[in-house]
Amino acid sequence: MNFVDISIVCPVYNSKNYVKKTIDSIITQYLKPREILFIDDGSSDGTPQFINEILVNKNLEVKWKIFKTTHKGPGAARNIGIKNAKSNWISFIDSDDIWEKNKLTRINEIITLNSEVNFITHNEKYLKKDGSTLHLNYFKKYNQNKSLDKQLFQENIFSTSAVTCKKSLFLSEGFFDETLMSAQDYEIWLKFSRMIKIYFINDFLGTYVERDGNITSKNWIFRLRNELVILSRYRHYVNFNTYVCRIFLLILRFSLKALFNFFNLKFNKA
Repeated sequence: MNFVDISIVCPVYNSKNYVKKTIDSIITQYLKPREILFIDDGSSDGTPQFINEILVNKNLEVKWKIFKTTHKGPGAARNIGIKNAKSNWISFIDSDDIWEKNKLTRINEIITLNSEVNFITHNEKYLKKDGSTLHLNYFKKYNQNKSLDKQLFQENIFSTSAVTCKKSLFLSEGFFDETLMSAQDYEIWLKFSRMIKIYFINDFLGTYVERDGNITSKNWIFRLRNELVILSRYRHYVNFNTYVCRIFLLILRFSLKALFNFFNLKFNKA
């Protein structure tokens, strides 16, 4: 069996009802990873036991391990995976997302042919709850002639489940901010942006799966607060006018989402 020097890091939290499709998309890859690391973020629904049962029955040649921790958020869970990873490269996948079977094959081709690259990403499909599919073409938003730090400050063009990067980036630049319960992925890409040597694959090698979540105005407020903290932290990447404009648009976007959610809930209760 052919293996690639990649450790897969998959944080899970109360994921029992949907993680099987994610696992299947990992273990059916044409080119197998060196190891799969699941980090349970304090689940209460038996997720780690469920994962263990699936993988034991599969009798895989790929090494895998489940770590258990108290609930500290996906950033803390990913940090555990990164620190325990034995490979030079880390591929992230969230417990409700899916990869195409040739993803690791494509990633390995890039690694083999581009020794200077330390960060690889790609486009994603978006599977909505109603069964329809959108195409998220992040590549179209990326401008190779513009500095990455300024592009990321304006908009996050990386999806965590589409990112594969060298472990050395974390060892030299730092890990996910565990004080941020959301948007910690956006923060770390900004942190890395001036050190990233990127290869952007213009293909749809994964699917982001929409599922029911507890979307409340309170959650939007926490998410907004985190993003404001992040933008303030990296405001030196852009000039003052750009910073103010970004803040204004961010607040406007979250306000519209909160209003939409409010009226949607009100309509459903009517």
